[in-house]
Amino acid sequence: MPKMSHGKKANTRKLLTKKKSERNVNMVSRLLQEFQDGASVSIIIEPSVESGMPFRRFNGLQGTVTGRQGRCYLVDVKCGSKVKTVLANPAHLKRL
Repeated sequence: MPKMSHGKKANTRKLLTKKKSERNVNMVSRLLQEFQDGASVSIIIEPSVESGMPFRRFNGLQGTVTGRQGRCYLVDVKCGSKVKTVLANPAHLKRL
């Protein structure tokens, strides 16, 4: 019996799929977009880009950009009663 996978994309078959209308998005412009500190963004995971992918629990949440770390942005997201910091590539972020 094979062992279960415990990777980044484990158990995400339906979570990380894209609709037909979302498949024609220009990836170059999504990768090169920039955000200022305090900008409100939504985390929408792009399944074709693995670098800088946040954990699947944060898919669909909204937060504010607090800083930068390399090419990625630090986003503060309210998860329950706590505020958590998520590191995400600009390809996985959408301006509100």
